[in-house]
Amino acid sequence: MPFCVVCPCQPGLEASVKSRVGGAYEQFRQEIKMGSLSSESFDQFLDSLKCAGVEISNEDELRERLAEAQRWRFAFATLAANGRPLGIRFQDRAGGVNESGIHEAFARFRLPEALQSSFSASLRAGH
Repeated sequence: MPFCVVCPCQPGLEASVKSRVGGAYEQFRQEIKMGSLSSESFDQFLDSLKCAGVEISNEDELRERLAEAQRWRFAFATLAANGRPLGIRFQDRAGGVNESGIHEAFARFRLPEALQSSFSASLRAGH
């Protein structure tokens, strides 16, 4: 039986919740995964993105905000999408980004594939 994020000790509760909230349930599950503990830090994740050719504007602000967040993956997703007013931008370096490097970083740090797709698309749109 799959792990129920609502209550693992009450079989059937997961199906009941799914039927009531529909697509929001999967989003909720994904948010829980994004907040899961990891021995790997956001510093390592950001360094992996930089190695893949991603330039980060206002990196100090980004790192400070991720350090303050309890769930850095969720905070990263929010700042990647809405960080422009804070000067936080992700851009393709002049030499180009390594798409496979970006994919590997997102997979290694267990960020959702949908986030990786939108992140990569925003890098391409920025150039």
